[in-house]
Amino acid sequence: AFQSAVEAGAAGLMCSYNSVNGVPACFSKELSAVLRDRWGYEGYVTGDTDSISTANNHHHYVETDAERVKLALQAGTDVESSVHSTNIFANLIPGLVRDGTIDEALVDRAVNRTFMVRFAAGLFDPAEGQVYAQIGADARATAASKKVALDVSRQVVTLLKNEGQALPWPKGGKIAIIGPLAGTGNAPKDWIYPDLASGISAVDPSADVTIVSGCTVTGTATSGFSAAVEAAKAADRVVLALGSDTTVEKEFQDRHGIGLPGVQGQLAKEVLAVGRPTAVVLVSMGALAVDELKETAPAILVNHYTQDGVAAAEVIFGDVNPSGKLPYTIYPSNYTNTTDFLNMSMVAGEGRSYRYYTGTPLWAFGHGLSYTDFELRSARGAVGTGPWSVDVQVTNTGSRVGAEVVQVYVRGPLGRIEGAQQQPLQSLLDHQKVTLAAGKSTMLHFQVSK
Repeated sequence: AFQSAVEAGAAGLMCSYNSVNGVPACFSKELSAVLRDRWGYEGYVTGDTDSISTANNHHHYVETDAERVKLALQAGTDVESSVHSTNIFANLIPGLVRDGTIDEALVDRAVNRTFMVRFAAGLFDPAEGQVYAQIGADARATAASKKVALDVSRQVVTLLKNEGQALPWPKGGKIAIIGPLAGTGNAPKDWIYPDLASGISAVDPSADVTIVSGCTVTGTATSGFSAAVEAAKAADRVVLALGSDTTVEKEFQDRHGIGLPGVQGQLAKEVLAVGRPTAVVLVSMGALAVDELKETAPAILVNHYTQDGVAAAEVIFGDVNPSGKLPYTIYPSNYTNTTDFLNMSMVAGEGRSYRYYTGTPLWAFGHGLSYTDFELRSARGAVGTGPWSVDVQVTNTGSRVGAEVVQVYVRGPLGRIEGAQQQPLQSLLDHQKVTLAAGKSTMLHFQVSK
């Protein structure tokens, strides 16, 4: 029943703190119109935890609790999620209906949407008939779910640079894993980053692995540099495990810069100067500007936040051919100086995101390398003002099996304006992922609506 409800669009959708044209998402009638009128969405809309209260306490969007409750209901937010703050929907709506501040029809609409989803999911059926209510704690972290998680991790590891086919590495020999994110022993309690040391040992049991942190994530001490350099000299190959953790960025805590925190850049420079074959593994919640590493490191890959070092190790040793693509733009380190972050416009300064950015990124949205090569040819298609289609022939011209994500973009001039909406430079319209053996081809069909 729940699957049917999802397929029918009768599910819950969460709007975050993000704004739509300067209006917090939970107060945006524009967002509601897109969901209901354009997409035919019939489920309920709820706010991210405390997002309605945050619109006052942090964004100062309106002055009173009554105003935010009314605006949220009018915009189509049906349920308030609250953990750290008082649930003002539950506390204020009855009184606001009684004194005429809120039309009772708005409340009826929100209740109707919420209960419709619950009925569709079978939550009012007898307990013994509720499939999802029978799922216990033993269903978590099963062998099957771990297999799925590992497969996902393998697919999201993204190879940014691979100069002279520096990767993959042969197995065996001495490997030094250097950097503050080499293992999980010194991780903050609310952060579990990929354990690269365990991952490499699991993928290559014959490797002689040495772990040296060299420095902390955010500290300024360089006393560990000498040990890191000596470990690099004694090794056949080096993994530099660099990035950020929750001491740098997390919910309600923005980063002050987009480069590598602390003295990690200095550590990397000294280790790279040793001259051993080196792979940089970046781990963070957000994109990291690594201008100098782009110029000096032979290989760089992003492990994102997979909580699994095995996937990165499999890519490093070639057991897995990387196929991940960047889900964001990696800007140069001076980006925060060229763009005013107190201006919420997407076109302020050099612009925001791959759709509006006019500068030169370190790596573009959608970038990601493979250990094989792909050739794309547009076979036929028709592009016009209405729906259009295009066929793309994809050929694996390399020497090993690999997967490619074929991306379809539409491009337009940044200066063209329709109403108050600035038109983007480019927009991703569709994508498909295909796996091909060496020398094989396939045809992908893209049907794109207006």
